[in-house]
Amino acid sequence: MSVRRLLGVVAGVFATSMSCSDWDRGTFVGTYFHGFEASAFTECGRTESWWLTDESSNLFSRLPVEGETPEIVRRGFITVSGRLSPRGSYGHLGASPRELIVTRVHGVVPVTQGQCP
Repeated sequence: MSVRRLLGVVAGVFATSMSCSDWDRGTFVGTYFHGFEASAFTECGRTESWWLTDESSNLFSRLPVEGETPEIVRRGFITVSGRLSPRGSYGHLGASPRELIVTRVHGVVPVTQGQCP
């Protein structure tokens, strides 16, 4: 492959990749489940779960351990700030339609009935 053609391919990849401005920024409230090869956040008022990535490095340690399960399995009702991706394929095996990247954790409590308004 010639250098000119290679540069054209690279330029095309960059031109079609999404920019950070394509992501919705805000505060998100809902339930989060973390397990082996699993990361599922469901925002209050929605049924769809999104892959969650914790850039804050603060969320996992604050999540309650799920009963008698291994320590890696945790669930919590969370309030976080972050960026929500456009639709695509995210997470383990690309199974999630969106990704929420957490930049700040505001609150984590155990999941109970009636937490979502």
